Amino acid sequence: MPAPRSAKANRRWTDQRLLPPRLAAINGGRYSRCTRSVPRRPADLAPVYPTEIVLRAVAGPQEEAFRSGLQIFFGSIYEVTPEADRMGYRLQGPPIQHDEGFPQSIISEPTVAGNVQLPADGQPIILLVEQTTGGYTKIATVISTDLSKIAQALPGNQVRFLEVTLAGAHRLCHEQALMLRQIETQLSINR
Repeated sequence: MPAPRSAKANRRWTDQRLLPPRLAAINGGRYSRCTRSVPRRPADLAPVYPTEIVLRAVAGPQEEAFRSGLQIFFGSIYEVTPEADRMGYRLQGPPIQHDEGFPQSIISEPTVAGNVQLPADGQPIILLVEQTTGGYTKIATVISTDLSKIAQALPGNQVRFLEVTLAGAHRLCHEQALMLRQIETQLSINR
């Protein structure tokens, strides 16, 4: 009966790399490097992460609860607070109050990434991908093409909202899809 091997002895050197036994056993222990070059992104397509962010948003779905607050929302600058993660980004700025006769909270309902909720303190919360239901009224929805901007924001960054129509949001989404196809084409040409 062979003597037990230590974990270190159970590893194998292949092509000057230490591989675990299972990987070393694949292909008879021969390790081959990837010879294909990694495509490079053209410099003009590099993302820019400014400290002042403009987020385009469509009013609603409960904008009727904020008729007097829509001007404040779309005309003010907010700051990203440290309470920001993949669930949502809390902002600090001029508070937006619900119009008289409208409740501060609603029955929980499904949410989408980009919904901007307004809790009782009037400070916006931009919902992101981990949030599925919510019970606060939503003054606006950040368009999908701009979600990456807020997802890259840091505490202290300034955020301003720019109102767009639903048709405008659709046009911007289509333009982004075309741009992504162009990037894909350029990357495949550069291989």
